[in-house]
Amino acid sequence: MDIRLASYIEQQIKICPTLMRNKTMQNGRMLPSRNIFVKVRKYVVDFIEKDNDRRWVIIPGLRGTGKTTILAQSYLYLAQSYADKVDIIYFSLDDVMMAGFNLYDLISAYLSLRSFDGQNSRSRKTIIILDELQNDPRWAAILKTFYDKYSNLFFICSGSSAVYLQTSADVAGRRANIERLYPMSFTEFEVIKTNKYPIKDLKNNLSSALYDSQSAEECRNRLLENNNLVNNYLSQIDINDWNYYVRCGSLPFTLSMQEPSEIYSQIMLTIEKVIQNDLRQIISFDDNTAIAARKLIGLLADAEDSISVVKTASILGLNKNTLSAILDALCKAEMLIDVVPLGSNFTAAKKEHKYLFSSPVIRAAFYYLNGSPSSENVRTGRLLEDVVGLQLYKMNGIYNKGSIFYDRAKGGADFILKRGEQAVAIEVGKGRKTGRQVASTIKRHPCCKYGITICDTDEIVVDETKQSVMIPWRIIALSG
Repeated sequence: MDIRLASYIEQQIKICPTLMRNKTMQNGRMLPSRNIFVKVRKYVVDFIEKDNDRRWVIIPGLRGTGKTTILAQSYLYLAQSYADKVDIIYFSLDDVMMAGFNLYDLISAYLSLRSFDGQNSRSRKTIIILDELQNDPRWAAILKTFYDKYSNLFFICSGSSAVYLQTSADVAGRRANIERLYPMSFTEFEVIKTNKYPIKDLKNNLSSALYDSQSAEECRNRLLENNNLVNNYLSQIDINDWNYYVRCGSLPFTLSMQEPSEIYSQIMLTIEKVIQNDLRQIISFDDNTAIAARKLIGLLADAEDSISVVKTASILGLNKNTLSAILDALCKAEMLIDVVPLGSNFTAAKKEHKYLFSSPVIRAAFYYLNGSPSSENVRTGRLLEDVVGLQLYKMNGIYNKGSIFYDRAKGGADFILKRGEQAVAIEVGKGRKTGRQVASTIKRHPCCKYGITICDTDEIVVDETKQSVMIPWRIIALSG
């Protein structure tokens, strides 16, 4: 065994508890855990206590969503609760590769040092936590080898979604549990920022009322049943928190920063890491591609609605196939959310997708640093559309509850959430709105049972068409 590698591992074992505590602290206090922590914990506890054979969890997600914090919290929980039953270690492949080692040799050496006998069911179980997997392009094959060989070995891993989506279906489906980590919802933001936890079942009640009702009237009535709980929750938080969340608060790492200029500068650095590191995992990449990707993100930040691939490629001086590849890569890296038009033929759908940002703080950073010719209401409306797009995207990714589309006709709704043969039309806006856009979409797409218009209203009411329920932003804030 390489003496340097053995020394590196022994030092990592020694410093791991302190390192993990530091990664779970912010401004002198322990960070609360997010919802995904409960899922990860259950997988590992079932392995330890019930010999569950699902022994691999992968946590992909956009940079800055807090994957490392989840890994550190998992380490501390397991070290405190099962120190007498398992060996547990954390490695960041950033550090491993910088030290001159590779993933295969690292795991082999660690198991050897711990005298691990993973084929003996009575031997001590081992949990290896691995961060920043994208630094070793062979990670999937390497971990698959160890997973198949040793039944007493459990992996918890994080990496960008670009890395995950390059993994074979054999790994992602048959062996590994995939738990995506998304940008924070408003209620998660409040938990992290103020330690204010959501009211039990309120989120599910609101979401079900919004998207599972049979009519606008039923939707309104079900929302009104929960209105007192909504007001009770909001009475206990700062009135300015919602606006701050929309512009700055959806990525956890921003909460330790005070000034918008600092937040948005860090967002730009995150974007650069996605371009330089994550996109290289999935597309052919050179300096010209990087320049085009930067320009494209800036164009999308101030785009009015859907984009034409042909026109945008011309503006950027790109081949349309190259532009399509960059857009696809940005979606796989979880920076963009791809919303396709409902009911269009394949050619039109390929040309006129709408691309939202998975975190509104990305769009806000461009507004702050680059300015925009659009009015304040228009800019805010686009940020709010990102918020709703993220909620609908998470519903599909976590609960498999419907696919999201938009109405490409002029004056159509911003979103159509489709489940089976039925759908709900959704319009998003800043200021006062009418239900006209929703009504127009329902007329063109009879699969829509009713519509939701989210705007600056104080009341929850059905509009004069009886097809759309007008709802205030406080409902959306607590339903995601």
